[in-house]
Amino acid sequence: MDFRRLRYFHAVAKAGSFSRAATEIDIAQPALSRQIKQLEDELGALLFYRDGRGVHLTPAGELLIAFADSMIDGSARVAREIRALGGAPQASLSLGVLPSLSTALLEPLVVRLHERHPGIRLNVREAMSGTMMNLLQDGKVDIAVVYEGRMPSSIVAEHLLADAVCLVRRPRQDGIASVSGAMLERLPLVMPCRNHGIRQLAETQLTARNLRLDVRFEIDSVPTMKRLVATTDLATLLTYGAVAEEVRTGELEALPLVEPALERRLALATSGVRIDAANRIVVRAVQSVVHEIAQSQHWTAPARFARAF
Repeated sequence: MDFRRLRYFHAVAKAGSFSRAATEIDIAQPALSRQIKQLEDELGALLFYRDGRGVHLTPAGELLIAFADSMIDGSARVAREIRALGGAPQASLSLGVLPSLSTALLEPLVVRLHERHPGIRLNVREAMSGTMMNLLQDGKVDIAVVYEGRMPSSIVAEHLLADAVCLVRRPRQDGIASVSGAMLERLPLVMPCRNHGIRQLAETQLTARNLRLDVRFEIDSVPTMKRLVATTDLATLLTYGAVAEEVRTGELEALPLVEPALERRLALATSGVRIDAANRIVVRAVQSVVHEIAQSQHWTAPARFARAF
């Protein structure tokens, strides 16, 4: 099938008129009509119904337009990637980040991209993992850092990091080095709402042991929860990575959980639709920055370093 004729067919189908398509692609209308007729003869099928208001796709045309869309979009993407090999990629992308990770991740990530890839414009959105999956499926973010779990078939996800869940509180000299489920049950907590991943994980594990969390306040804001536990006798459950900097400065204390021990596994996810050179640059940058932070701040080491998309 001649690709030029396929492009002509695509232009007519989108314009809904031979005359409008001819003007848009700068070709004489009789020549355009001849090319479409030759394509119909080649395929042995009528592609358009013609009437006084323009043209409409036949069933054969509907089948061909889906193929034409993918071919033309694919050729444009390949052209962009080839051009990118000869220079800096120029693209605008959207990255979704969990609130618990944004403080540690965003500054070094933005600095790296700004210094090494100035042609990439990045829009960052912050949301809980469940909301982030919806944004990714709806095409509102291109790449997202989410918690691993059951993924829709349209999502491509790679393991990024395993991070321990800890009891977070203000530092105290009480000799406690770790927290069991039985101890956790007696502590007043500020936690995110029930649809938050860490809360679901903790409640599932404690319920299996006939224990329950004493949640006094529900707040879907990681920075607010951290400020509250730093200034009151409340505690919360967060991954170590979410509080590594505050632990380093002595503002907060993170105690490991035992019986049960809990961890969250982070993944880097895309919709699988738009994996071009710019996307791969951002993916590799996120992988590298997370790996470096995990090593420097002694997060749980990655089970395996994610392969490039």
